[in-house]
Amino acid sequence: MAAVLAEVNRVHLDIPDRHHSGRPHLANTAKYPPPTGFWHQGDLRSSRLQKEHRTVFVIICLCYEGLEWPEGGLMEMVGPKHDLLLFLSHLKYRHRNDNREFLIYTDFDADFTDHTGFTAPIRRIPATRNTLATHIQATMQSLGREDKCVLYYSGHIEVDSLKTHDGSAHILLGENERIYDHELRGWLQQSRFSTTSIIAIFD
Repeated sequence: MAAVLAEVNRVHLDIPDRHHSGRPHLANTAKYPPPTGFWHQGDLRSSRLQKEHRTVFVIICLCYEGLEWPEGGLMEMVGPKHDLLLFLSHLKYRHRNDNREFLIYTDFDADFTDHTGFTAPIRRIPATRNTLATHIQATMQSLGREDKCVLYYSGHIEVDSLKTHDGSAHILLGENERIYDHELRGWLQQSRFSTTSIIAIFD
């Protein structure tokens, strides 16, 4: 993780190669130039500028319990729940007194015992398209020059049979919602500084 957080001056998409998986393969990495959008000084998010560097984790893990594919068959997965617990354990996540910021979006509840031995339900946010769009863009716009943000996704990734968008690959949410790759890329590019580290991992 230390090596991951050291990435600077680009959005870095890290997509593990899973030949045994039924999920489609995307390019291993893609680099995008820093954004050049105008920052509104009057925005309330300007108050987030600070001397101390922030580290923000945006974690999206989806199990699709009870959902079915349009053509039939269950969408349900068990892996993302285990991925979430393993990722939090790797990060030494603490329920209390953690100076890092965690935004955890899931479609399930889970308890977690942190490395201090404290057990509690994970503070989660429903993973809806509107919530993710709002929160991710606000987070990107609030990051300072030396801040770091890691986005981690575990769930279904699909590719349209007909390429009707700027990018046909998309992540699937509940209620038939989806986020296309070009949309997510645009949200991540709303960081105001080229020195901000933004890492996206698709598992």
